[in-house]
Amino acid sequence: MIIFISGGARSGKSSYAESLCMQLARPGTPLIYLATARPLDAEMKQRIRRHRQGRARCWQTIEDGKDLNRVLKHCARGSIVLVDCLTIWLSFLLFEEGLPVVHILAKARRMLATARQKQLTLVLVSNDVNEGIPPADHEVARYIYALERLHRLCVAEADHAIQVVAGQVLSWKGEQRWTGSEA
Repeated sequence: MIIFISGGARSGKSSYAESLCMQLARPGTPLIYLATARPLDAEMKQRIRRHRQGRARCWQTIEDGKDLNRVLKHCARGSIVLVDCLTIWLSFLLFEEGLPVVHILAKARRMLATARQKQLTLVLVSNDVNEGIPPADHEVARYIYALERLHRLCVAEADHAIQVVAGQVLSWKGEQRWTGSEA
């Protein structure tokens, strides 16, 4: 099963995703937290530290902001994998690695195919950044365009698409309505 969760900055999407994964887990199901952030500055170091401290001990944390598919290939069949977040993963591949969007989308397709093949529950968290006035800056516009293409791909493949707005969970795709803790 693939679940896509989006929301604005500090909307509660990550805590909701963690709660949902734990709700879906059966005893003995591996819970893998695939964190894409890298500690490049003091603020990001603090955010990573805060996320680590707030995460329940049942999670196996893997910090890899580059090759998500490689990590998924090594996960046990049936694992629950939370990827937090696609926004940072995309920015790394687009700006630091200099990959064209078509190559990034191909990587995402391989990741989604691996999740299906290994019967993983893959929960993808990403930021909504295209809610306002179109940016004048070319690089920002290029990033938003790439992120929206990535979002469309993931939602098309997802069994469920959820948006978190101000801590409220809105289900956009999928029959299941989880009643567990809100964001």
